[in-house]
Amino acid sequence: MPKQYPLYIKLTCVFIGLYATIFMLIVGKDILIPIIYATIIAILLNPLVNILTNRNINRSSAIFLVVLVTSMVLFTAFYLIFAQITLFSDAIPILKTKLDTLTNELIQILANHSNFHKSEIIHWVENTENNEIYHFSIFKKLNQLSKILITSVLLPIYLILILYYKPLFIGFIKQLFQDKHHKIIAEVLANTKKIIQHYLIGLVVEMLIMFVLYAMTLYFLDNNYAFLLAFIAALFNILPFIGGIIGIFVCMLVTLVTKSPIDSFYIFLVFSAVQLLDKNLLVPKIVSKSVQINGFVSIVVVIISAAIWGIHGMFLSIPLTAILKVIFDHITPLKPWGFLLGNKPTYTIK
Repeated sequence: MPKQYPLYIKLTCVFIGLYATIFMLIVGKDILIPIIYATIIAILLNPLVNILTNRNINRSSAIFLVVLVTSMVLFTAFYLIFAQITLFSDAIPILKTKLDTLTNELIQILANHSNFHKSEIIHWVENTENNEIYHFSIFKKLNQLSKILITSVLLPIYLILILYYKPLFIGFIKQLFQDKHHKIIAEVLANTKKIIQHYLIGLVVEMLIMFVLYAMTLYFLDNNYAFLLAFIAALFNILPFIGGIIGIFVCMLVTLVTKSPIDSFYIFLVFSAVQLLDKNLLVPKIVSKSVQINGFVSIVVVIISAAIWGIHGMFLSIPLTAILKVIFDHITPLKPWGFLLGNKPTYTIK
């Protein structure tokens, strides 16, 4: 008969394990994040590799071709975005002048409706700017840029190797367990692949729809940077919960500086309506149905993941939690945790 440990010992072990896991995630984020991204993209691209191999194309050639085409598509998209950003940068001096004017007007309004003198508010703003400049480190920015460049080089390499060695990884996972568990392992892997593929495809479709709606709104409002702002808003919309709000704020701020307050207000109204459409129709029908995670858990894991991995954590939190739910649902002692993560309550309190 296995030895039963007291509850306080079990809880202590759980908390120590969680602390060690979070510590390793924070320390190793520069290594783990590119590998996780590459793994998720590999799961998404694997059907294309299978299609090419079924047409009697060598697997190595099929993998290289799929990764090459994907990289070219992404490079083209980034080039178009960069071209729009270049056009936007030409107007930065004008934008700065208008922003300074709006800032001065806002300071005057605050001075008129508060107990603070205008000079005190200006002094506080100047001190804030000086602190930002003081804490700005060119070496820190160069270090971040070098990490981005290294990740951009390593990501395709990781992607190719993960696709090529997929049978090896699956075989390794199966060898960790006894033969009687291989059926469950196969179900977990199949469900994981299905969730990742459906979630990412749904996310891309949602982003494209939001981009079109945002671009149409900005175009009809005669915004000079309609496509760039629409892309930024649609890209922020990928981030759960707060992404849509950030996108609306950015578009309103740029419109307020470049156009007029009434145009900014129109953007707030239309974009808010688009967000309602997105959250009540697109997300439930296209994205959320594949992950089956309840709203409360989604908010909690997004906040925790943001604290650990920042924006990357916010993006990866939902699919990784959905994978955990699949694993929990197939392990008897962990099924209550899978039930807690799900969005189908079956118990009622009378």
